[in-house]
Amino acid sequence: LRGGGKAWERAGRLEGQRGYGLGNETDYAQILPKSESCWPDNLVPERFECHFGHARRTGMGTDAPMSEKNLVGALNGELDHSLALKFTVGIASAGTAVAVLSVGERFVNVIDNDGSYLLSFNWKERQQAHGQTSDISHVADAARRWVEGSGLEDLAADHPFIKFSGLQLAYERGTAAEYQWAALLASVEEEDHIFRGLVLLASRDSVLNRFSPRLGHRFALSVDEYSDGILVAVFVRRPGRFVIFGDDDGVEFEGDAAQMVDYLVARLRDRVPR
Repeated sequence: LRGGGKAWERAGRLEGQRGYGLGNETDYAQILPKSESCWPDNLVPERFECHFGHARRTGMGTDAPMSEKNLVGALNGELDHSLALKFTVGIASAGTAVAVLSVGERFVNVIDNDGSYLLSFNWKERQQAHGQTSDISHVADAARRWVEGSGLEDLAADHPFIKFSGLQLAYERGTAAEYQWAALLASVEEEDHIFRGLVLLASRDSVLNRFSPRLGHRFALSVDEYSDGILVAVFVRRPGRFVIFGDDDGVEFEGDAAQMVDYLVARLRDRVPR
């Protein structure tokens, strides 16, 4: 999936699950509103990827259109010439100019949008913020400060056009798992929620609460908030009774909430995120 609102939808849902169906899944690994996706749906560069929160450099172009070279030149003209930093030309679809500023694991993609500029701020291949402004000097300054290590809050304080979600800020702070568990707990506040007992016990366990949780028709755990796959999925057999199905469609484990938590701890202890 590339860009736009659908970029935050999780692909590869399990098919043919058994137990109580709960409708569409709420993925607490991706709780950004659609308005905070990488780019507006009609402005997604063909070669810019925003895959489940993973943002990738558009790469270096050859034989770039003059519009792209002009964008890069204009942005570099706004940078302090004493700096070693330079924007380069990125690859995009025809008629869309993209410039990239990159230092180590941090980079910024800038798209020329007919008189305004769309920005995507990225760290460790993950989009951390986005913004839009018509002031190219602000674009260059924000990009420079980001790749030099500025934090989200400081950056947005000086450039209010920059937007980020609570999860993106939590990721910067190293508290993404805690943020996701808090959101998950808020979703099971109703006493009769079918997963409430299991979620409450799992959230209090010092092993399980270091994984990233997801909840919908099943309760699942992943290594981190941006993992494409899951480590384990737990389904409801009947109220108060939970089950994990094996690869052969047989039952791997079945028990009540406390028994299931004990089993998950034993199974996942060696895979705790570092």
